[in-house]
Amino acid sequence: MGDAVFRRLAEAMGQPALAQDARFATATARSAQVDEIDDLIAQWTNARPLAELEQVLEQAAVPAMRIFTIADIFADPHYRARGAIVRAPDPELGTVAMAQAVPRLSQTPGAVRHAGHRLGEDSRTVLRDWLGLDSAALDALQASRVILDSSTPPDMPQAAGPSR
Repeated sequence: MGDAVFRRLAEAMGQPALAQDARFATATARSAQVDEIDDLIAQWTNARPLAELEQVLEQAAVPAMRIFTIADIFADPHYRARGAIVRAPDPELGTVAMAQAVPRLSQTPGAVRHAGHRLGEDSRTVLRDWLGLDSAALDALQASRVILDSSTPPDMPQAAGPSR
């Protein structure tokens, strides 16, 4: 991080002298002592609750962010306000929570319309509409199991294991 940010971090940690210490005074010096500075910061952060750390660092204008768990994401008001998690229909599960399309562009924002199709569900449509194959060609591909549709369960190979 930049020298100004490190000075603010050292102050927030209650150790302003770190920013004057020759080992940590510049970004180059800190890079050479990365393990030592990481240990000092880890000791400080591990001794405090996460909410307190976030508040102290925000007040000190030190860029920081927790690493979110999936539970954090679902509970976070920012994710909710941005519509980052959407509910999508699934034929077997009803609805499932999924990440919204990213990035969301103003003219072409993208959207989640379904949770995903079954294996082969779109094969005939794609091959017909994009490659111009007719029904006879598609039927031949399906009969030879080159393509599947959602009504044709795939053969599942058996997992190789030790023979007994």
